[in-house]
Amino acid sequence: MRVVQDQLVFKALCALAEVVEQCRTGPVIPTFAVRFALAYLYAVGDGDRSSFDEFWRAIRTGGEHEFSDVMANVMRVTHAQTAMTGIARGCGVELCVEYTARLAAARHRPGAPAGKL
Repeated sequence: MRVVQDQLVFKALCALAEVVEQCRTGPVIPTFAVRFALAYLYAVGDGDRSSFDEFWRAIRTGGEHEFSDVMANVMRVTHAQTAMTGIARGCGVELCVEYTARLAAARHRPGAPAGKL
């Protein structure tokens, strides 16, 4: 059963990584898929909701920044990525370089194998 759960966690983290990437150009309106991924990860996680709340706030943050819209986008991505790292840790996953590369590969290649580390 753990193998299936690991694969589902990987896929849910892929969905969140996709949203983090979308944040580079502005706020993101969470889709049902993002809501489902967050709900699943919370259900299998350690019960700490703070990273989930931070992720939700980060992706929806507007483009107001005292210096520029570019800086607002950078801050949004940084906060969303940091929250995603906390979510992953709560699910027993460390977002090391290799795991992050696998997430990127799975998102950018149709049919890529998911989550077997």
